[in-house]
Amino acid sequence: MSLRLSRTQSKQLHRSRLEHMLSVLSIVNDGIFNPARIVSATNLSWGFAHKILINMVEQGLLNEVKITGSKGSRSRYEITEKGRDVLEYLESVL
Repeated sequence: MSLRLSRTQSKQLHRSRLEHMLSVLSIVNDGIFNPARIVSATNLSWGFAHKILINMVEQGLLNEVKITGSKGSRSRYEITEKGRDVLEYLESVL
């Protein structure tokens, strides 16, 4: 027996880009700064999550902080004041 979904049902299973951004903001605000952990916590593919992170940095919602150590450089993300304001607004609306 196969499970067939209508277009409406199928679309309801997928989150919107706004919901992805809300998820990332919430996770970073909760203290998860490492890109790999953000990807894991949001259940997004690396490529899609990377695009969202870059977009959010460009919008001023997140800051990307480069950390240079003995193993090379790494990135971590921190939420900005603007990001907190957007997160608070989206949580009240959605």
